[in-house]
Amino acid sequence: MSVKLEKKHGVCKNCRVDQHPKLHRIIGQNGGQHFTWVCELCNQQGCFTTAEKGSPPFYIPHNLILASMSKSEIEALPVIMPDASNRCVRCGKRESELHHWAPKEIFGKDEAETWPKDYLCVPCHILWHDTINSHRAK
Repeated sequence: MSVKLEKKHGVCKNCRVDQHPKLHRIIGQNGGQHFTWVCELCNQQGCFTTAEKGSPPFYIPHNLILASMSKSEIEALPVIMPDASNRCVRCGKRESELHHWAPKEIFGKDEAETWPKDYLCVPCHILWHDTINSHRAK
């Protein structure tokens, strides 16, 4: 690992233990991947950030990971698979993913997190984004 990705250290907001969390790879239902820190003691994601307990995990930017780790190091990271039992609020299919109704690129990262979120299956999620993006272009 190079200097660009600093090893996280601090007090876990969940279990209150001072330690170094482990980097994990999250693979979503659509095959996309995100990276986050996970407490080794309580196994909670994002608890070493400014996020409050129970909030969405803190994702580390892809470019930082790619600049700091080799492909083999990334593949060797522990993997978190999201809960596949959530149903799509539009069609009812299982294996849906969390959708932000307030897009981060419009509302800003912090403000978007304060708006409602729901689960959409991959086809409904793609349809929503394609529909919104086609109207943005007009």
